[in-house]
Amino acid sequence: MVYQPGISNFQEKVTNAFVDGLISNDWRVEITTASSQTPTDLSNYDLLVLGSPIYADTPTQPVMDYVSNVGDLEGMNTVILLTGGAGTGDDAPSILGNHVQEANGVVVKSLMLYSTSASNEEQYGTTDPIVIATKAGEECSLL
Repeated sequence: MVYQPGISNFQEKVTNAFVDGLISNDWRVEITTASSQTPTDLSNYDLLVLGSPIYADTPTQPVMDYVSNVGDLEGMNTVILLTGGAGTGDDAPSILGNHVQEANGVVVKSLMLYSTSASNEEQYGTTDPIVIATKAGEECSLL
């Protein structure tokens, strides 16, 4: 899991919930923040999870740069986990998704979770982003 923390702790809470879901299905998970020091050799991994808050309707630059630094994702299954406020970031999943695909990655799941409950309920049927993130991590056992 490579993620960028946000101004608030919302991205971190969602990231931890997603990781809890993965761990509940016996995934071994390593978490790191996106930086120039983040490992780019993914040969020992089956899944890449990219997490980012949304600012100015786009994923953060460190996460975008990380994908560029990896270079060729060699068909790596990738999950995108984005967070934002209501009405922000509608294009963010496709921006990061396209970047992953350009790097030869395969987006297997993309989530955009909002800090306001109404936006989540519209898309996922529940208001709690932590429940949504945990369930999404649990569902990755099907990959």
